[in-house]
Amino acid sequence: MKRLLVTPFIVVCLLLSVAETFASTYYVAKTGNDSNSGTEASPFLTIEKGVTTLTAGDTLYIKNGTYDEHFSSTNDVVPNSTSWDNPVTISAYPGDSPILNPSVPSGTIYTFYFGTGDQYVILDGLTLEGSGGAYEGIRTDGSSNYFRFKNLTIRNHQNQGILLGGTGGNVEIDNIVSHDNGTSHGRHGIYIATSNNTIENSEFYNNFTSGIKLIHSDKVGNNIVRNNNTHDNPTGIQFGIETDDANNYVYNNLVHDNTQYGIELTTSLSHYYVYNNTIYNNPLAFKFAHTAGGSGPAHDIYIYNNIFFNNDEAINFTSDAFSNIFIRNNLFYWNDIDITDSNSISTQENNLFTNPLFSNLASDDYHLSEISPAIDSGLSVTEVAIDYDGVTRPKGDGYDIGAYEYPTSSNVASTGTTDSTSPTTTTSNTSSTISTTTGSSISSSAPTVKLTQTSTGNTAITSNEVFGNGIEFSGYAPANALVSITLTDSSGKNTPGMAKVGSDGTWSWTPPPNLKPGNYSATFLVQDKQGNTGSTTLKFTVDEKGEASVTESAQDSSREFVEIEEEQTLFDDFVDYLRNIFIIPLQGILN
Repeated sequence: MKRLLVTPFIVVCLLLSVAETFASTYYVAKTGNDSNSGTEASPFLTIEKGVTTLTAGDTLYIKNGTYDEHFSSTNDVVPNSTSWDNPVTISAYPGDSPILNPSVPSGTIYTFYFGTGDQYVILDGLTLEGSGGAYEGIRTDGSSNYFRFKNLTIRNHQNQGILLGGTGGNVEIDNIVSHDNGTSHGRHGIYIATSNNTIENSEFYNNFTSGIKLIHSDKVGNNIVRNNNTHDNPTGIQFGIETDDANNYVYNNLVHDNTQYGIELTTSLSHYYVYNNTIYNNPLAFKFAHTAGGSGPAHDIYIYNNIFFNNDEAINFTSDAFSNIFIRNNLFYWNDIDITDSNSISTQENNLFTNPLFSNLASDDYHLSEISPAIDSGLSVTEVAIDYDGVTRPKGDGYDIGAYEYPTSSNVASTGTTDSTSPTTTTSNTSSTISTTTGSSISSSAPTVKLTQTSTGNTAITSNEVFGNGIEFSGYAPANALVSITLTDSSGKNTPGMAKVGSDGTWSWTPPPNLKPGNYSATFLVQDKQGNTGSTTLKFTVDEKGEASVTESAQDSSREFVEIEEEQTLFDDFVDYLRNIFIIPLQGILN
């Protein structure tokens, strides 16, 4: 007789199979009834009925509609599980976007509150709306542990969008949008006061104080903040007080257009790793601030491979309460001030101060172009295995600087696209230069451009192929503005460029060498610090001798600059003119 050999492995598989077999799926819809069975054909009416029906391993699907409901484990409403093998899942029905907006006449209500004992719960695809008076969208408290919050929209709450509190942690936050939360100072898109959490692929904007905040006494450690877009908050990301040996990682984030600080770091914390972020258009990109009550200086802060672009100030140490600050292999460009470190607190090595040559700045595309100096110029940081788009790092001989690795996810060179709003009309076959007596008194809404053959120096590569060298574009634009260039050849290939306008209103740009003979179009878009824009398109031909000549030019005057300083300069010039013509000769006669 044959015997059946039953191994522990077979027993475990059988148990898992049984567990999956008994997992149930329930449905909620505005057309349902709580006396129904909860199937898709006979759904419940309220989420509360569905949630109280769930046990470990079950899933509740919520269909479209607005639900005036909230949930708290203190009332034993939200069930929990014992592992990720059989979590409790509360999810939007596939393709639907249900909204939870509890009405709160008084008191403090959280849309979802998880306390001690709660664990292994997934929230997926819901919109948590706070306009009805909810204090916070989600709060974890006590020893609650192990949650996955994904594909959520969390908005308009009085306090935080999400608060991870208590002594637990181990929360995974993926692809959420948290905006317009908080009605007073100290309210944030997400407030992280626990450890071992991951916040990724999410967007935080228009929150009252910070998009993302990590702070609490000796509790905030081993967190990862990566691949997020945090913008239009007073502060994009804030690191708080009293967190020693934190080992928090912040990388691959886009931190931009915040009204005070891109990143703010206070005293009494250590071991923060800030890698491969692109930080732009902030008044102060990275603030090191002393906070009253801190027990000691911040130390062991590592700032590697970041791009600091177009900030009023990139990095500032407001006190000397810091030590072991390492600023390495970053790229700084078009900041009014790059680094303020009057007490020489930081170690600065291998930083670049040059044009990053983004793919298409005119379209707010901060990917790297194929000629960017940020390519392969970063330090090797093995913790950063992918970029903002999910592209594996490194692609070339080294890590790239900034949130994006070149080439892009499609493995096709990202060389920019022509601005779709560029003018299509043309004028006479001359370059669009204007003369000025001061060099800075311009009132044009678009940059002026002229093409110059600075040298010949052309060499035949083959008997019938000659390449163009020694070509330069230059002109006038508002002082300290930025000119973004897209050079397009006859095949449609785009090459990006960039030039910073000097304080005298002049700028110049040299295209890549060895331009092949043929027809080209160059679009020059100027943008000042206030966001005003104007553009000029210039068409030219490189002949077989490698010499370039303008064929057509056009200006876009639909977007006007408001340049008070320029108008004042013109007025001053006129006053000087009158003085030279009338006053000085008259003084000579009187004398």
